[in-house]
Amino acid sequence: MSTKADKQLGAVALKVREGYSNLWPKIRASLQYVYKHHFQNYDWFLKADDDTLKYKQITRSVTADLSLKELSQLLEIVNENVNSFESHHFDLINYKSPHFDVFTYESPEIYGERSLWLLRTFCTRLQHLKMIIVRPRWNDLLQLKSLTSLHVQLQFSRAEMCMNFVLSLVELPCLRKLNLEAENYSGDGLHVLEKLESLAIGAYPGINAECLGTACLKMKQLRHLDMGKCIENLTGDNLRVIVRNCRNLESLLLNTVMDRNVPYEIVCQLPKLKYLQIWPLGFLRAGFIEGLIHKTDTPLESLILKGDVLRAEQVEHICEISSLRELFLGCESIPLSGLLKLRNLEILNLTTSEITNHQLLTILEGCPLIRVVGLDARILINSDFVRDATRL
Repeated sequence: MSTKADKQLGAVALKVREGYSNLWPKIRASLQYVYKHHFQNYDWFLKADDDTLKYKQITRSVTADLSLKELSQLLEIVNENVNSFESHHFDLINYKSPHFDVFTYESPEIYGERSLWLLRTFCTRLQHLKMIIVRPRWNDLLQLKSLTSLHVQLQFSRAEMCMNFVLSLVELPCLRKLNLEAENYSGDGLHVLEKLESLAIGAYPGINAECLGTACLKMKQLRHLDMGKCIENLTGDNLRVIVRNCRNLESLLLNTVMDRNVPYEIVCQLPKLKYLQIWPLGFLRAGFIEGLIHKTDTPLESLILKGDVLRAEQVEHICEISSLRELFLGCESIPLSGLLKLRNLEILNLTTSEITNHQLLTILEGCPLIRVVGLDARILINSDFVRDATRL
């Protein structure tokens, strides 16, 4: 569609003026032309500008409204332009429930398998994929040789199928990021994925700490590790294996409740660690905080402590980690003197009993780089705070 006809390009002349200010009249005239001349001939019409690659990312908001037939038509149109695909089935449906047809046109088994076939047929350059696989039929997935990132939830009936699936992923030469959710899967087979740079384990129970440790013996390139919330039988030896072998780790999420004998403070020895999320329920060790304060090489930028309400002296100690840009913790009272030491702080999330106008304003004035504040507290704040804060 244009303001001038072009037989070679097949451009249609619309009766509108040229110029950026006339975009809406041009779009409206284009739709009127399509409706008048082609509406009965096609099911899909795709609007694209000269600088547009439409549907480069197909998210759940798109797939949620499409049947398989409509999805097939869309992928045939956009084909190799797509580099990211997310199935709407991922979060909306409990696949063990018989009531899935309330949300979707097709069963999850058929939708998932057919979607994979469509993707390997039309979207051969796909790089990022998020979906559920219900039955052990994933050969089409293995044809997506450009895939770099996979977020998958496995709904298999036997743990052996999960292991076979993981082992088969070695056929994806570009895979660097894996987010795996699989119930009762122990982690057997992860060791073959030596090229992974990011590994996240979902919240399902079953992952065995020894299997994860064995995998980490091979994953020398790992930069991000999320160990999940339900890792089983975590010991000091398992954690030492990870720390000794994953020296490139920049981000570590250790959200499982640990035994008191696990020396979690050894994570401070990771030379490149910048982001740490940990759950030291009931036993935050002074040696752990000291290790983070005196950490050599790359300084820690983000610390997220879950599961504890810390004493004032503990918070003051943590605030000696001057490199922090993000801090998330629970405390008995607002540690003003400590927080004001964190001049680089950009994100602060506090769980506490209460906070007042004066305390929050003091934090904002003393930490000028803060851009996000999250509070779980009885907030004693009124309109005076809004008035004063806007003057900062």
